[in-house]
Amino acid sequence: MQNHKINVAIYGKLARISGGRHLAIMDLEMPSSAHLGDLLDQLEIPIDETSYIFLDAVLCDVPGLTITHDEPLKDGSHVGIFSQGYMWPYQYRDGMPMSPALTAAMKKYGVMRHTYTGLKTED
Repeated sequence: MQNHKINVAIYGKLARISGGRHLAIMDLEMPSSAHLGDLLDQLEIPIDETSYIFLDAVLCDVPGLTITHDEPLKDGSHVGIFSQGYMWPYQYRDGMPMSPALTAAMKKYGVMRHTYTGLKTED
């Protein structure tokens, strides 16, 4: 089985998991069948400590939705993982490319919010 090379940037408090203080950047190899959830598991990043997650400049998750696990990784993928409490200004969110899963969730739960904590996302 061939591996994919993945570039990962982890921002905020989660960077400590990979030896950084505020930012950790690393290159990893993952099996070609790996998904974003596999990457989070390998890095031992608890999903409830993440905030925004990007895969190849596409927003895949926001705080509280945790729907990213099935997003497939490709050779050369870049993943950006933000810690809870880290976000970007609201004006940059409008029109942000989103994964199909997150787009469907936005249609279900409404406009972009700071967090989706307390919603039943398993429905």
